[in-house]
Amino acid sequence: MKFRYMVVFAALAFLASCSNQESTQPAPSGDEEAWVYDESLPVPVMFTTPQITVQSKAAVNDMVGLEVGVFGLDRTGHWGEATSENVLMYNTQATVSSRQDRGLTFSPQVYYPMTNDVNFNFYGYYPYSADVAYENSRRYEVTYENIGTIDILWAKEVANQISDGINTYEGFNARYVRKAIDPINNNPNALPSLVFEHLLTGMKFSVRLAEPAVNIRFKGLTLTNIQPNATLRIADYMEPETWEGVVVGEGTPGTIQLKKDSDGSTDFSSVGIGTIAASLGATLMLVPAESYTAEIYLTVDGEDIAPVPVTLTREGGFVKGEMYSMTILIQNPEQVVITSSLTPWTEVEGEEIVIGE
Repeated sequence: MKFRYMVVFAALAFLASCSNQESTQPAPSGDEEAWVYDESLPVPVMFTTPQITVQSKAAVNDMVGLEVGVFGLDRTGHWGEATSENVLMYNTQATVSSRQDRGLTFSPQVYYPMTNDVNFNFYGYYPYSADVAYENSRRYEVTYENIGTIDILWAKEVANQISDGINTYEGFNARYVRKAIDPINNNPNALPSLVFEHLLTGMKFSVRLAEPAVNIRFKGLTLTNIQPNATLRIADYMEPETWEGVVVGEGTPGTIQLKKDSDGSTDFSSVGIGTIAASLGATLMLVPAESYTAEIYLTVDGEDIAPVPVTLTREGGFVKGEMYSMTILIQNPEQVVITSSLTPWTEVEGEEIVIGE
């Protein structure tokens, strides 16, 4: 089951002037819902409380307090590196809130253009970065360095056509939002909803001995020949089905060490191991791949031995949105065999990593 986070928001817009840009003009006083009926009044951007659609065991399982990036982009393209008539929200930094009336908070206030000529799609991503690149005049992307513990989330929302019984409306724009929120039409489900999904593969590890042995200790694990950086392609109007919401490995292949979630240490020799699997309290977040190579470090009688090479594989590869529970079974410190038969993302139990015969 894939894990998704839903930030439902009414990206409600406004027309207080002819500007298509972001605005900080305050809403008029008086009836706070008058804008629903009076198109001369501004429509405020409002966000409802974020919702978690599935209880997650992933690295991120509660979005409250997180900083996310939001784009509001013309469905037909013609984007750029700043807000414009085609870019309603350009990498707007927003904080996820638990408030019922405003699930995302950001400044300055954003409003739709008053012309209703442009229909916008909305995109969200996490973690937020100020260093978003606009590539080839068609695509927004962001690169994260030294992944391993970073959980990358992404969302896209496209408006569904709505009707008031007489006319149909495309969105998202101010007219569309008014029609959706109008109590007569009562179609709140037509408002934008950002449903975030995990784009990385997650792995949690535990270790056990086949037979009691006081002289063998597990010291650590290092993934080898792996690209250390990841580029998230947030939006691409020319090939959205191919390039949007995709994470690509970047950088010269190197190593990533397994670290304790508690203190970031790479030394696990203090973890007591026996014939019952002991959690290492460590999670790796990786760019999905067919397989991974690694080295396992052990000590025997207090002395380090040569790293034991292993390969992590499974039929169909390791895919996004899945969390794999990997058990390292040490039979002896000389030989390692890894088999894996893992299923999707609710903390999946897989076959053991067998060291020795």
